[in-house]
Amino acid sequence: MDNQSPALQGRRRINQAMDANTQRDSTQQYEQDLDAGESGFIAGTRRIARDFGSSIANASADPMTLMDGTAQALGSFAVVGPMSRVAGTINSKGILAARKAGLLNAGEARTLAKAADNWGTAGLIGGMESGGVFQQTTNEVLGMDFATLQKNSPEFNQLVSEGLSMEEARARLANNAGIKAAAITAPAAVLMGRAVANFERAPMSTPTMKAALANIGTQTLEEAGQGGVGQTATNTAIQSTADKTRTTSEGVGTQMGTGALFGMTMAGTIQAPGMAAL
Repeated sequence: MDNQSPALQGRRRINQAMDANTQRDSTQQYEQDLDAGESGFIAGTRRIARDFGSSIANASADPMTLMDGTAQALGSFAVVGPMSRVAGTINSKGILAARKAGLLNAGEARTLAKAADNWGTAGLIGGMESGGVFQQTTNEVLGMDFATLQKNSPEFNQLVSEGLSMEEARARLANNAGIKAAAITAPAAVLMGRAVANFERAPMSTPTMKAALANIGTQTLEEAGQGGVGQTATNTAIQSTADKTRTTSEGVGTQMGTGALFGMTMAGTIQAPGMAAL
């Protein structure tokens, strides 16, 4: 962030404050709904819906924030295509070498090649998403103060009682939480990645207007889904390790909303030249 302009840094802080305020109000409403007798599922669903809408409204309110989020999404997206092509080349050479060595027959080689083609990019997307969730979860736990951990984490207190220093116990918790969150995220991330794999391999392809709109729509849904799954995984992992008071719906709607918004603007930016040429 140090390389960004002071104006952009200021806009980011304003947007973060707006999201924090709306999430605070949404949490209060969530707690009131529970006190009124609503089930955790219904109250959590309503909270997610509120946060989804408010996060989109907050990000859309400022053009600089909107462009910044789109640029960041484009930067992350740009990695997938080249990496998938490199991985595809490696897979092809490996399968060919195994075929020549007699380790695979022709049918097995074709099956592996088809699986690699169908799921290679999806696996790459899943790996990137779960890796990001691991880092996010680990950093969040490492940022917790010792007083909070002593109050809300039986596992932290157990580790300290076993002889670990507070710093060591927090680091152990952070790693455990990160691994749990990544493991929860990975299967869903791969499945959702499969839905956008063709687009992410060849993002500039725009054969028809219908195909372009389908790409934008699918990418929007995929980014929303990835954001929701990742935050739910983080919440679940932290709840079971570092903070027993964490609720599974916290921040989920916000991540889904910003994911959907910037997924749409990113895909729209990429597809726009081809759409204009149709």
